[in-house]
Amino acid sequence: MSGTVRPFGLDHLTMLDTSPPELVRLAAAAGFAHVGLRIHAMDATEQPWPMAPGSPMLAETIARRDDTGTSIPVIEVLLLDEHTDIAAVEPYLQVGAVLGASILYVVGQDPDLDRLADRFAALTTLALTYGIRPVVEPMAYRPVCDLATAVSVASRSQGGGVLVDALHLLRSGGTAADVATTDPVLLPVAQLCDATARVGAPPPDAVAARGQSADVPPLQWEARVGRLLPGEGALPLAEVVRALPARTLLALEAPNFGALREHGPERFLAEAARRMDLLLTEAQS
Repeated sequence: MSGTVRPFGLDHLTMLDTSPPELVRLAAAAGFAHVGLRIHAMDATEQPWPMAPGSPMLAETIARRDDTGTSIPVIEVLLLDEHTDIAAVEPYLQVGAVLGASILYVVGQDPDLDRLADRFAALTTLALTYGIRPVVEPMAYRPVCDLATAVSVASRSQGGGVLVDALHLLRSGGTAADVATTDPVLLPVAQLCDATARVGAPPPDAVAARGQSADVPPLQWEARVGRLLPGEGALPLAEVVRALPARTLLALEAPNFGALREHGPERFLAEAARRMDLLLTEAQS
């Protein structure tokens, strides 16, 4: 995007009802340099996109990638708990490799953090054979709830990392200073969005994408459905960006069904790209 030194991307949760090939097209048209694609459902309630190896949608996505010059460095998302069959993740890693991805988002859901760290390490060993690095995302309402816990889990693997999501960082009590003092090797990617100073209650007509339930606690609803674009809320996003390593990949993750319905995908993404550009310009000043 013009006006900034650092390119930025679009992660799929922002518009999860949009198919992977269409997301690539829309993101490229709006000025995003890369996209992250949801090729694995978060849980059993979410309807997955048909992106299996050899699928027509995968082929179409690759064609859109090549036509637009948009890279796909990220695939998501794996919910890692004590029941996850790590070997069964391999087909998704194969898809990621075909797409050119180098990062896999992982959500740590096992309350036994020692066991979780061991399983994350095993996943990392497998994923790296495909050139893909798993990163664990701390979420304020899950067992891996903050940056320090995620760093502890990732540090016990041989090559895994941590995803910094600005919303979860700040909702869990973290700060930009916490990011600045984290080993930069562990921080290959970050997600940016804005939010109100305090978590609000879900609206009565709240809906979530791909069959996910919107009847969830406020923190989870906000993260899944109710985020704001940079500059629309109260989060110190420029401080977070300044604290991140210069090589950290930056992506917008800002699902907001109300704004998307009001403006439509093209206008919504154009405004999102404009606000990302302004944020990154501010962070460089």
